[in-house]
Amino acid sequence: MQISRPAKDLLILAFVILLGVSAVLAQQADNGAGTAAGTGKIAKNKKTNGSDVLSGSASAVVPCTSTMPREFFSVDFSGSVSNTGRTYEGPLCIEVFHNPIQQFVGLQTSTTTVNGPDLSKVVLGGPTAGGKAPPKAEEKKATGLPAAVAQLVSDAKALTSKLDTRKQDYGTAMQSQDQAISSISLLRQTTMLLSGTEAISRVKSGYEALRDPLNSALTATTRFAPSDRVDNNKEVLLSEAQAQENRLNTLPLDYANGTQASFVCIGSGDQVEWSAWFAKCKDSAYTPLKSIIDTNLQTAKNFTSDSDNTKVLTKKIAVVQYWKSLFSTLGLRTNLVLPAIEALDISPAFYTRTAVRCGILFNQTSNTAVNIVAADLGPTLQGNDPTIKAQGAFVTVSCGTPFAVSAGVGFSTIEQKQFAILQSPDGKGGTINTFGTSSDSKINPVALAVVHVRLAEWDRHKYAFYGSLGIGGSLQNQSNSSPVQFLPGVSVSFWRTMYITVGPNIGNQTSLTGGFKVGDTVPPGITSVAGVTKTSHVVGFGLAITFTKP
Repeated sequence: MQISRPAKDLLILAFVILLGVSAVLAQQADNGAGTAAGTGKIAKNKKTNGSDVLSGSASAVVPCTSTMPREFFSVDFSGSVSNTGRTYEGPLCIEVFHNPIQQFVGLQTSTTTVNGPDLSKVVLGGPTAGGKAPPKAEEKKATGLPAAVAQLVSDAKALTSKLDTRKQDYGTAMQSQDQAISSISLLRQTTMLLSGTEAISRVKSGYEALRDPLNSALTATTRFAPSDRVDNNKEVLLSEAQAQENRLNTLPLDYANGTQASFVCIGSGDQVEWSAWFAKCKDSAYTPLKSIIDTNLQTAKNFTSDSDNTKVLTKKIAVVQYWKSLFSTLGLRTNLVLPAIEALDISPAFYTRTAVRCGILFNQTSNTAVNIVAADLGPTLQGNDPTIKAQGAFVTVSCGTPFAVSAGVGFSTIEQKQFAILQSPDGKGGTINTFGTSSDSKINPVALAVVHVRLAEWDRHKYAFYGSLGIGGSLQNQSNSSPVQFLPGVSVSFWRTMYITVGPNIGNQTSLTGGFKVGDTVPPGITSVAGVTKTSHVVGFGLAITFTKP
């Protein structure tokens, strides 16, 4: 049996095409695996997609293309994801809706950590606060003890006024932080049970009412400075209080001598010794002055950097700054005017997306489990870290092998003839032996097994295009017909189950040799067609309909 040269060339070309397509898809798989690793695992490779709430971005998230199929999920107020436990065929874009002022959501295959409010970033006082206090001018010693007491009383009362202002600034700052935090909490409560466009619209309109309290809270912090820090006036009130206490304590040493027996307690330049002045003025001057100075010193200590009061305020300022940054990641900034807020599209911040891509894995099928980690942001309103709620895989994306094997029936246009020696009339009333056919079929059914390699796919795996190679044999029971036929070609599949394949059909065909043709008289001595027929490979057109195993 000989194979004709055209048939041999077509068969070689078909194998070369299939091998070339496989190599190209393998290269695409290598590239796809590098980008798909961020969302799941292909061939047991794992990657992590982490994200910081304050950063407003999910680093290394695989972007979804516009043509990629999508599956939509949503996270409720408790942090649980909807519609869990299903498996989808990849490639697939996983899209999760969540309320970003309720939870931070990360899609990954390992742990995500989310930071809470950062107290280290809180700076109290205005832009001129901080640094070193300017050196104090050296005070001139009063000419007499009553004059020194008068100056100290004046300075102590002035410091009392400054400390009263500092306490008012503290109270204003605390009240502003509490109001902003209360407004944020109210916005979270009113949007807790909402989803979709209603949640997006309510968050944006709620921020319009929240913007002013947020700005007030941020501004109020610039007016308060701890008493042990340089304030906007370049003063350190704690140092002033300590200095006045020292001046009071050194009066007995500074004015140990004096000669006047008649004097006033406060305000004169009388030269009187301390013991005489203290005996006369203890109740009327010294005790009230000491009370003011002691009270000032204690008040100053109540508002130092490490005091409980300042720690409480710092914690609340950190909360407000944390939420300001969070709203900024949505595009909602404190410097936006109301028309700009109304025109702003904040919907992208409500969706977390990641793509699971599929590349050629030859005879392997990959299953990528996508996990979700939801962080409840409620505890941050008390200055605590978000509560992490880690969940198991809520969806699995399966990437099937691009190779498939199907079986079914094909039809070939290679004409099949079965030759025989027939008796025919000789035209004289007798018979003669002639060459003829006992069967002649123009279209022949063929049993086929077809190997397919997927080249492209559309409409969620509803349609696909394949390169194919079929091998089969004729269904007709012909003893001189070869049982092997080849069908290299292309296929279209439906739901990866039914395949329609077309291409050149390479098969056997039997013909007469020796110059004989149908109708010729059989020469004497020839009793069978076995010696005057040959079988060769020829090319025809083939069509096959095959199915994969259900």
